[in-house]
Order: sequence, then C-alpha cells, then structure tokens
Amino acid sequence: MSIIEVLTAPDLATNVQAAAAVIPRAGIIDTANDQTNQLGDLVKNLGGLAVTVLLLAAAIKSKLGVGAIIGALFIGGIVLFALNGGMGWLADQVNGQLQAGISVDAPANTWTA
Repeated sequence: MSIIEVLTAPDLATNVQAAAAVIPRAGIIDTANDQTNQLGDLVKNLGGLAVTVLLLAAAIKSKLGVGAIIGALFIGGIVLFALNGGMGWLADQVNGQLQAGISVDAPANTWTA
C-alpha cells in the first residue's frame, strides 16, 4: 500500500493497517545505526577524495616537485589513517603497552658473606 492510499483511506482502522504496512520492520535504533554507518562511510570516502585532490594540487602547483609530492603523500597518509580508525588503533596500542607495565628481570641476590 502506498503512502497516498494511507492518507486517503476512509476510516481509522484502514489508516492504521496501511501505516503498519508502510513502516519498516526494523526499529528506530537499527535504522539510526544504519544511517550512522552510512554517514561514516561517506565521510571516509570524501576524505579519500580530498586527499587525492590535495595530492594533485600539490603536484601541479609545484610543477611535479618531488618534495611537495612526498609532503602531500605524508599528510594524506596521516589524514586517511585518522579517518579509517587509525587513532583508535594507536590508542589501543599505547594502552596495551601502559597496562603491561615494566618488567625487569633482575638476578637473584648472589652476594655471599
């Protein structure tokens, strides 16, 4: 049943039944999560596009200078690393090292009197 039929149905019972057919089975939380995931993917793709444009602009502006291209690649790599969850990975690595603590293997007391 289309939304037009829902809006033009003659009685309330028909409206409720028609509305139930239009509303998706997934809940609002699932829908919101899906939309958020799609937005995250869009941001990652736009970031990749921006890095590509940055690289091309740096190459053209410097007349294909190697230093400018390497610098643009470095900055672009950092941006893509951050956009694709690199900061979370880095935080996990640092936290893992901090939680491990420092272990020192000291020899036992070997002094004799």
